[in-house]
Amino acid sequence: MRYGKEGLKIRSIWAADPAHQAESNIINGGRLGIDHRRVFAHFVKYGLRDVLAKSEISDENGRPNKTTLVRLTTPLVQELASFARPYHNLPAPDVGVGDPRNRLTHPDLDPEALTSLPFYRPEITELFPRLPYLRPSVLYIFGSESHMSLPELRSDKLRTTGIATGGSGGAAAGRVREVVMQGFSHQVPFEAVDGCAEEISRWLACESRRWYREEQTLHDGWGKLHVSDQMTIDKDWKAHIRRGHRVKSNLPIIVRLQGHIAVVTLNRPDKLNALDQDNYDQLGKIFRHLEKTPDVTITVLTGTGRYFSAGTDVGSAFRNRPYGTDMRRNMSGTLFNNLDLTHTLVNFSKILIVALNGPVVGFPAALIAQADFIYAAPHTFLLTPFSSLGVAAEGAASRSFVQRLGLSKANEALIMSKRISCEELVACGFVNGVVTSPSGKPDDSVGFLKQVLDEVHRRFDSLAARSCVVGIKNLIRKPERMINVQQNCLEVFAGLDMVATGVPEQHVQALVEGQKKHKL
Repeated sequence: MRYGKEGLKIRSIWAADPAHQAESNIINGGRLGIDHRRVFAHFVKYGLRDVLAKSEISDENGRPNKTTLVRLTTPLVQELASFARPYHNLPAPDVGVGDPRNRLTHPDLDPEALTSLPFYRPEITELFPRLPYLRPSVLYIFGSESHMSLPELRSDKLRTTGIATGGSGGAAAGRVREVVMQGFSHQVPFEAVDGCAEEISRWLACESRRWYREEQTLHDGWGKLHVSDQMTIDKDWKAHIRRGHRVKSNLPIIVRLQGHIAVVTLNRPDKLNALDQDNYDQLGKIFRHLEKTPDVTITVLTGTGRYFSAGTDVGSAFRNRPYGTDMRRNMSGTLFNNLDLTHTLVNFSKILIVALNGPVVGFPAALIAQADFIYAAPHTFLLTPFSSLGVAAEGAASRSFVQRLGLSKANEALIMSKRISCEELVACGFVNGVVTSPSGKPDDSVGFLKQVLDEVHRRFDSLAARSCVVGIKNLIRKPERMINVQQNCLEVFAGLDMVATGVPEQHVQALVEGQKKHKL
């Protein structure tokens, strides 16, 4: 197989010397030239078959040689079909409203992974997100010359495998390793058979010792229990489940449906609801799902605890750095998430109400300017410290802040990184009203949200047709929507230019290491 000017080319017939097939330079050329000898012998025996037609070719001296034409045992068209599945004639969706898939013909085609090249393989998009949950230990063996084993691709696998809850613990726990076989291609198991076997043997020896230690630990702990105790729950089990006790959710983002209202809650109170890139990705998916849910006409976005959101969890950008993740690549990925989530909220057609249970900082502060109504707790303030970190404005704030805050306050917020108080937000019309929780405590986000929802029901439940509300919103938003989309793109490109200078990386690292004082 090779790529030429005309596109992908795959040979299907070769001329071979039947008496010396194993040493034939005609067959054993190109990528097969460095195959292991025994592997190649098996390939000749099982991977090729004779073509009935005979042919004569000349040797170096012009004398005719009897040759045999051979072809792949697997027909060429089947070989091609195994590389990629087509979707250029994609049938219409066949399930229901809001589901763009055809579950009969293309059930594993991710609608968000479509490209201009109408072919796909489902394994990558399905398996890579599952790597964090992989429990067994993993040894990756790569060929240094493989185009699928570039350093950044290897780094992605190492930093991702086994790190989630239920996983092995990943590279940090010594459960994920890599070996790069120098001079070999993607077919490294067939090319470096002995070398791969040696690496696997060494790895299995270490893994066997670890497995034995773990089994012994479990056996010793289980053996201390009486037989009757092995058959029932622990005696202290009930003491930890008190009557009426409600277990708090550990989900970073919680979605609850209340009739035609969806309540989306940022739920990382221990981090002041600072969000990492996975959280932003999840938030975008939630809003895209709500956009396609016909029964939902109003979405309320709020937070748990005393902060709505302290911005982006900058520490997460450095969490995997010892395992090869490049900081600038990470920040570029951050900008892509910003582009995606901002675009989703700018084009969100349902009524969006933000319940600011407390201060809002950074990228989330920019995003809430896309809301149709904003209610704030008294201790709320808005802070966008982009300029102090050496990054560009985000979330289309360079346009939406001017519209909602006015030019003077927008300049103070974006250029000067000035904190805008709740009183100032009310005065300039950024928020629709101030809501106080029944307890009056800043961390009473539950009481605050109840008050906001009561106001939402009072204002919207009496309306005759909720579809009219959505229609009016989109008429209001339409003139500004394309401008916000344009500004979102311009901000991202400006951000990439700044990342290229290395300045944002220095500021963020100083912030994480405590060398720079946070604006909060």
